[in-house]
Amino acid sequence: MGIVCVGQCGYDMIFCIPGRITENVKARITEKYELAGGPAACAAALTGLWGAPTRLVSRVGDDLFGEATLRALRRFGVDTGYVKQFAGAESSRSVIIRHCDNGNRTGFNYPGTLGGGELPLPDAWDVLLLDGHEPETSWKALAARPEAVSILDGGTAREETLRLAGAVDYLVCSEVFASGFCGESIRLEQPERLADIFERLGRLAPHVAVTLGERGLVYQEEGHLYHMPAFAVDTADTLGAGDIFHGAFAYGLHEKLGLAEALRLASAAAAMSVGKIGGMSSIPELSQVQAFLKDRDREGRARLLR
Repeated sequence: MGIVCVGQCGYDMIFCIPGRITENVKARITEKYELAGGPAACAAALTGLWGAPTRLVSRVGDDLFGEATLRALRRFGVDTGYVKQFAGAESSRSVIIRHCDNGNRTGFNYPGTLGGGELPLPDAWDVLLLDGHEPETSWKALAARPEAVSILDGGTAREETLRLAGAVDYLVCSEVFASGFCGESIRLEQPERLADIFERLGRLAPHVAVTLGERGLVYQEEGHLYHMPAFAVDTADTLGAGDIFHGAFAYGLHEKLGLAEALRLASAAAAMSVGKIGGMSSIPELSQVQAFLKDRDREGRARLLR
C-alpha cells in the first residue's frame, strides 16, 4: 500500500550571491538552482526515489511553477494523482538568497492563490507522513486509516500542529517545536530537565524524537532517553535536510525498522544531503546512504542519557 505524504509543495528558486544583501545595490548571481520544494513534497521525493510506493496529497496551481513541480516529483517516482491543480491559480513559490561567503540564507515565500478545503485521498496506505500544512486533509487521513503508522513533522508549535501531534503515533519535531511547546531550551547536559520535557511531549504522542541539527537528536524509548549524535560532515547547505530526514524516517518505518535504526537511517540521509546545495536536488540514493552507514559503522550510535 505504501506511503502517503500530506502537506505542502511548491517551487524553490535559489540564487547564490557573493557577500550580503545591500539595499539599492546590484548583486551578481553566481549560481542558481530551480527545483520543487516543500516539506511533504521533499519527503515524498525521497521515499519515491528509494522505491517505496509513494503518493503525495497536496495542491498546486495550473501555472508554469505547478507544472514544473509535478514533473519533478514524477521523476522521483511519486504518484501525483492526488495533487490537486487549481485552475487559474498561482502555485506557492520561494526565492532563497544564499550567501556564498558563509552559506547563510535569506528566504522569501509567496504562498500563491490556491483554494482551500479538503484534498482527495488514496484508498489505503501503510505509513502516513503529515507536515501540518494541510490540517483538514490530515484529520481526514487519520480518521480514514487509524491502523496505519502515522508521523508528524513538527516544525513549529502552532495550535493546529499541536492538535495533530496529539493524534499521531510518532512526533518527530524540531528543537523550535519542543522549546516552543515546553517553554525551555533543550540542553543535553541536563538529563533531568530533558526527562521533564519529554514527559510533557509524551502527553502528545506515544513516540517522540527531537532533532537538534548539528547536535544530533534526542528520543525516548521504553522509558529511557537517548542521544544520537549527528554524523560529522562538511556542510554546504542545510535547505531541505529536515524534510529529507522525515522522508527517510517514514521509509524506515515502512520497511519495519526499529525506532533507533530508522532514526539513524534518517540522520545519515540528512547528513549526506547537506553536502549539496538545494533541497530535493540533494536527496541521496538509498545505496549511497547504506554505503555511508557501513563505512561509518561506529558513528551516529545512540547513547543512553537517562
